Amino acid sequence: MSRTTFSGPIKAGDVRNNAYKDVGTVVLNQNVVFDFTTGDTVTTTKTIYLPAGCRIINIVGLIPVAYNAGTSNNVTIGKAAAGTEYTTTFAAGTAGFTAPTSPTAAQAVNWYNTSAAAGDVSSTTTGTFPVSPLAVTLTLTGTAATAGKIIVTFQYVQPDDRSTFATA
Repeated sequence: MSRTTFSGPIKAGDVRNNAYKDVGTVVLNQNVVFDFTTGDTVTTTKTIYLPAGCRIINIVGLIPVAYNAGTSNNVTIGKAAAGTEYTTTFAAGTAGFTAPTSPTAAQAVNWYNTSAAAGDVSSTTTGTFPVSPLAVTLTLTGTAATAGKIIVTFQYVQPDDRSTFATA
């Protein structure tokens, strides 16, 4: 199976230039996986890189394997480990879907424009456009787990004019 990479944003639709425009931006997604059968620990932080200035539409957790220990299992999302610039917390214990608590006003601003929380990696480092690093931290309190898995999915849209972020 082949793979194609676009620099984006990707727009789709037929009519671009009149009152009946039907062109829209494609929704993209990336995942972070925490899996206690592969060596993740009681507090594990993983970083995901989204395009600078993108708009987060949704964050959702899928737990295919429930954690077998811990009295509370929570995920936070911020600019650094245990940061909360994007999500204060959401539960990650029982099997099924989970979602973060409603964002605060400041978090909503960061969802609307990932560059609002600052900390973007510059285009001189990435070689193309800057990216917004988001630290996703899973913290288990209580006894350590030996089984459990959560997949945290970020759904987002790239900004229409990334050139404004090219000098971050």
